[in-house]
This record gives sequence, structure tokens and C-alpha cells, in this order.
Amino acid sequence: MADEQSSFNSSGATEVAFETINSKGVPDIGVSANANRIGVYGEGRDGPNGRPTKPEGTGVVGRGDIHGVYGVSATISDADTPVFVSSEGGVGVVGVAVGCPAILGESGIVGNDAAQSVSLQHLVNRQLGVAGVSLGGPGVFGLNLSNDLVTDPIVPEAVVDRRDVDGTNVVDAGVEGLSLRGPGVHGVSRFERGGVFETTIGLVAQLRLIPIPLPRFVEPGDPQPPSGRGEAGDLLALNYIDGNQRLKASLWFCTEGVSTNSSAVWVRVV
Repeated sequence: MADEQSSFNSSGATEVAFETINSKGVPDIGVSANANRIGVYGEGRDGPNGRPTKPEGTGVVGRGDIHGVYGVSATISDADTPVFVSSEGGVGVVGVAVGCPAILGESGIVGNDAAQSVSLQHLVNRQLGVAGVSLGGPGVFGLNLSNDLVTDPIVPEAVVDRRDVDGTNVVDAGVEGLSLRGPGVHGVSRFERGGVFETTIGLVAQLRLIPIPLPRFVEPGDPQPPSGRGEAGDLLALNYIDGNQRLKASLWFCTEGVSTNSSAVWVRVV
């Protein structure tokens, strides 16, 4: 099938352009396609179709006015299949399921390990919108570039070298959020708490603030919170060196911020 004359093309009025029918039974694979650039390209658009040139080296590409790729569980009927219409264009990927994850992202668990993983089996039986599981690093990683595609926010101080900081394994988190300028993680609730933290096994703190590290060669003395930064409600942990040359941490609460005052007002808690 080197050109249009020797390829399969549908023409005229037809509801299905291409369909496989096997009167002797259902085949193991309905359609198998192998290509140099894109294996399978599906397009649902109200307009002229164009042959894609990108992205190369892709097995399946979907492009549509409403949904690019739509995955729906077989337990959901055609009548119960929802349609998600956006005024900004077609949604790239949609997953729909009941009683299990609609979208599952998994990294590092391959072969028979997937069937033997108790955690993964529990995960696939839970009703979740998006589930992420990783054998090593974070299960879900969220990154916000703050409209800056040049500066790399994944600096060693933020991710790589934070492993086992004072006994705290920061890298192997279930969910990790990193932002260049905004909050790393933002939790909001209308009628409840914005965030709840708990520890189920062992005497381990439910929450930890990693103190801001000190510059090198700092003399012993009381910690000084930044007067030029801070908003009411901020909780800040600072490192300092006491008179016995011991590294310690202090906790501060901001009662008045720079947005309403010329300088931030901090009260030391500990």
C-alpha cells in the first residue's frame, strides 16, 4: 500500500468507513497497523481531514473537536457515556469508569510484578478519577512552570538532593508538587479543612516543615524572620545556631503581612 491507488479508501455515503467482520468468530485483534511515524491515527472533526505529520514515533494519535482520545469502561452503557464539551477546544484524553480508576498511570511495575503487587490490586478496585503508582519516585508529580519555559525549577535543592533529609525521605512521596513561583500544592475546601494529614503506623509526625537552611559560616544567634516577606497566616520554620554551636529549629507565625503593612509581623511560637 504505497500510494492512494493501492490503499483502502472509503467513498460515498457510509456510516462506517472501515469495519472488520468475521462470520466464523471474533478475531483476537480487530485492527493491527504498523507504520514509520504513526501507527493508528483517529480524527473526529467537523471539517476536512488532514494527514498528520506529528507526533512521530507514536502508536496511537487521536484528534477531535470534542474528545481527542476517549476511553470508557465496558460496564458503562452507550446511553450512560457522558460527553464533555469545552468552549476552548477538544479535551485531549478522557477516561470514564465506575468502581475503578478512570485513568491509571503506572511506572516501574512490569511483567508478573503487576499481578503480584497487593498495593496495585487495591488501587485498581477503588473508584478514582486519576490514579498514579510508581515503584520508585512519586506516584503523581505535578509541575507548574509559571509561564517560564527557560528556567528549570527542578533544581537539586528542590528534588534530587532532598532524599533522606534528616531522616525524612522526601523523594518517595505519593504526590509531589513543584512550582516555579506559585504554591507547590494548594488544597481548598468550601465546608471542610483544606488539608488533613495523618500517620497510620508508628510514632511519626503528621506534618513536617523543613526549616530554611542557613548560609555558610553563620554566627550563633537568635533567628530572624524576613520582615520583607510574609502574609497573615504564614507558618515558617527557621534554622539557627544556639550558643552551644548546635543547629536548632524555630517556628514563627505571621500575624500581619506585607500586603496590609509596610513589613511582615512575625510571632515566635517556639
